Amino acid sequence: MANSIGRRIKTAREAAGLTQKELSEATAIPQGSISEYENDRSEITAYRLGSIALALQVPMAELDPRLLDLPGSDAGIQDGDSTYRIGANWRDVPVLGAAAAAGYEPAVEPLDDWLTGFGEETDSWPCDQVGENYFCLRVTGDSMSPEFPDGTILLVAAGEYPQRGDVVVARLADHGEVVVKEYHRHSNVVELRAEHPDGQSYTIDLKAEPGRLVWMWPVVQARIDLRRRRWERHRL
Repeated sequence: MANSIGRRIKTAREAAGLTQKELSEATAIPQGSISEYENDRSEITAYRLGSIALALQVPMAELDPRLLDLPGSDAGIQDGDSTYRIGANWRDVPVLGAAAAAGYEPAVEPLDDWLTGFGEETDSWPCDQVGENYFCLRVTGDSMSPEFPDGTILLVAAGEYPQRGDVVVARLADHGEVVVKEYHRHSNVVELRAEHPDGQSYTIDLKAEPGRLVWMWPVVQARIDLRRRRWERHRL
């Protein structure tokens, strides 16, 4: 079908210059499933359609034109056990630079109150991916390259606890900005590792250095310029 959702996904992917494998890496959707969708051999859920739209940086309605016909933000169309919705199911999240994020003091004010001062730049995410105190951080520099190249937008789950191996955003008392690193922990020792071989990593003994780690929250989603990431990988 020339105008099917699968064909539209394929067209948008090729226009972005991505392979099915690269789109799979960006969305955590198996490459085999993406192939099934593009060839109209399997129906796609609303959640996965939204993930693909985010990765390709196109509106969901470009992939499923039925969304253009919905009468209002609370309207939806049923497709199996999925519901596609627009308007009310998207949320604008403040986008901060590293220096601005470093200005947050948990002991001084609640995060949601502090975030109200950052309304000039926002980024839209599906509501089911965003918690109450989430914010976005724009990556600068190449310490997490090539996985998160300069300019990547990270969705940060403020107030939640990271798990070993998570990418985290952390503020260190002896550092002028927040840092984006991979989190590991062994007993009382926290390791914040840089992805780039030339990037700076940190080792923090929580008992010997109380207060050095001011706060640390996990990154739950990332909006990446996939072409730039591909270029960074080839450069290393």
